[in-house]
Amino acid sequence: MFNLEGGNARLVSTGGSARLEQALADSVKMGLSLNYQQLGFPVAILGNSTASGGVFVGNFAGERRTEHLYGFGFDTTFDFSDLLRARLLYNFARRDSTIPVFTFNNNRASLIFEFGRRNDAKGRPF
Repeated sequence: MFNLEGGNARLVSTGGSARLEQALADSVKMGLSLNYQQLGFPVAILGNSTASGGVFVGNFAGERRTEHLYGFGFDTTFDFSDLLRARLLYNFARRDSTIPVFTFNNNRASLIFEFGRRNDAKGRPF
């Protein structure tokens, strides 16, 4: 989906994200995340371009894509013990594109069980 223009590897991306997390009790945490990203494609689509799944987008030949990605999510984490944790997550994502075939919404709900310990992060987080 990101490489329609015959080898265009010059995608320009700007955006930001934020996350808030609150411990409601020793074993329960809730979180909220927000994000936004803008993608700019500096090379116009070619006449024989296809998107993921082989969708033909040659009708938009000569156009440059700009896309806006919006999202939010919330999650709840339950610690049953030092070794067992469950997380319930919901994420919503919206992709708006100047080329309509790339515009869509995505909803995802997940229930995750984690077994084991995580090491505390030390030093820089990147």
